[in-house]
Amino acid sequence: MEADQSLSIKKENVLDRVFLYTAVALFGLTLLLTTVQVLVRQIPFLGFIDANWTVPVARFTLIIMTYIGGAVATRNREHISIDLVLDWVGKFYPRLRIGLNIISDLIVIAFLTIAVYGTMLSTSGNWNTSVGAVSGITSGYIYLGIGVGLLGMLIYELQHIYDTIVQMQNKDTKPDSQQEGIEDV
Repeated sequence: MEADQSLSIKKENVLDRVFLYTAVALFGLTLLLTTVQVLVRQIPFLGFIDANWTVPVARFTLIIMTYIGGAVATRNREHISIDLVLDWVGKFYPRLRIGLNIISDLIVIAFLTIAVYGTMLSTSGNWNTSVGAVSGITSGYIYLGIGVGLLGMLIYELQHIYDTIVQMQNKDTKPDSQQEGIEDV
């Protein structure tokens, strides 16, 4: 078995592209900010440039990028999972495997719902709270970015559970390669 490293997805829509391009842009921004930090610190004649602000901005960008990237990984079913038992059960009882996938998805949906609610409260409660290191950036902005990523994960998990239920109603018990995130070689 080999991990599927392609970014192609079966049915791409605008939301998929927004999350993917946002994750890539945030990664590029993090890389740029980190490179500026290193250059200013290591090249003596660049010492006159005040780049202290890049440290917290790169950190906050990385935090938000992690959650946006998590939405992309959720869309592609590429989160880390150990499904040795599910594979074994799926060989003998394919419908039981689908049922266990639904239970797993419901647990994830419950967790994400609570997390989205918590970030909504944190966003509104800390909207004007300065993070101290950089003026103009508040804790509310950071929580908003985290909440957008968590909301994306929740949307994609709801989409997955809907697709799984439709698959179960159609009595199609063949595992979907996109659902598993891996392909047999």
